[in-house]
This record gives sequence, structure tokens and C-alpha cells, in this order.
Amino acid sequence: MSLHTQAETARHLVEEKHAHYLMIIKANQPSLPEAVTNALAGTDADFTGTSWTEEGKGHGRREKRSIRTVPAAGTGWPHAAQVMRIHRACCGPGQTGLWPALPMALGHAIHERAVPTQQQSSGSIDARSPCRGRA
Repeated sequence: MSLHTQAETARHLVEEKHAHYLMIIKANQPSLPEAVTNALAGTDADFTGTSWTEEGKGHGRREKRSIRTVPAAGTGWPHAAQVMRIHRACCGPGQTGLWPALPMALGHAIHERAVPTQQQSSGSIDARSPCRGRA
């Protein structure tokens, strides 16, 4: 569902809520799918350091899953740090399946680096940290 894949939603999450996001990219943002597709285009050899593939057998079928990632520079999407494509193919007795590649944008809030102080003896995390409130 791409209901919340909106530039304003990305801005709101990062700038006002200081949150990270992961958004599925669909055609509701006309230029974004093309920009991400272009960024992720190429052979597997072009992405050896930024991709992962796994093949396995289970439940009577063979599956292949792969993820390819690249920096989001040039996509024009607010606060996006990385874009990725998730792909899954499956086949077995009486079934064949090829799920379309699912492009996504991963964005994150930019925070000052948390610097622990002497007063933080309880193991708490600096309030400027994106992990604030977590022990």
C-alpha cells in the first residue's frame, strides 16, 4: 500500500517526530519509481558489496530471495538515505511464482552524535540520540 508514501509524510516523520521510515515505492509518486529503478539498474556484479541473495528449499518448493541497496542520492525523496529492491522467486510442484521486485526507500533522522557525560551514570542514553529512552 502506498497511501503514506508521500513526501510530506517523510518530512513530518524525520523533521517533527525525529523518526526513521521505510516506505514502499509505487506509482503514486510519478518520478520516484523511475529514479529508484535507474539507481538500482545494473548487473549483480555491479552490486556485489551492497546486495544479498539466498536460495533454499523448504515446504516442497525452491525459493530465491535477494535484496539490492544503493544510496538514495539523486532520487529527490526527502531525507532518504538508501533505496532498496527486495525480490522473491518461488517454484515447486504445481506452482511457479515470481513476485515483482519491491522497491523501498529508507530514511532516517539526522541527529548530533550522542556524547555520554559523567552525569549519565545510570546507563541512560543522551537525549539527542535517536535511541533515547531505550536501555
